[in-house]
Amino acid sequence: LDTSGVVYTWGRNNNGQIGNNTINPESVTTPISLLDNNTIIGIINKTIRYCINHIGVNYKITKPITIQLKNNPYQDCRLGEYDPQTNTITIFINELRTVGELTSTLIHEYTHYLQPITEKYYKLYQLYGYSNHPHEVEAKNKEKKAASSVVERIGCAFVACKYY
Repeated sequence: LDTSGVVYTWGRNNNGQIGNNTINPESVTTPISLLDNNTIIGIINKTIRYCINHIGVNYKITKPITIQLKNNPYQDCRLGEYDPQTNTITIFINELRTVGELTSTLIHEYTHYLQPITEKYYKLYQLYGYSNHPHEVEAKNKEKKAASSVVERIGCAFVACKYY
């Protein structure tokens, strides 16, 4: 796993453990272009667990959250969104290219899940717009602060770091 979140694989691969959908050995580091659904779900679980234990620790959480994966229906390159009416984080799987993007998006949208949506939210939206809204600024800051730590923590769980 490199600093930009691209996952590489190598090793003996006797049981298919390096994640390239074969049992062939790989002596050279090779980027994995697409992660399978089980790996994505594992990364999501570990990232959300991190969010609960580190980002949401000072919040009283009373509402369940749903995370769904789907293709982006919009004509833009957004990676995810949070719907406060249904408490659903949607990850647009067709837009993601790296583990780093997946973890960053989850952290960002989880921060929105923790933020109260009140009448004041809409007034601030009119005043600041989307990008400069205090909720968006907070989510971007938490994403930047935590994403590399999360990627580093989960990296070896999903990448064959060393096989001898």
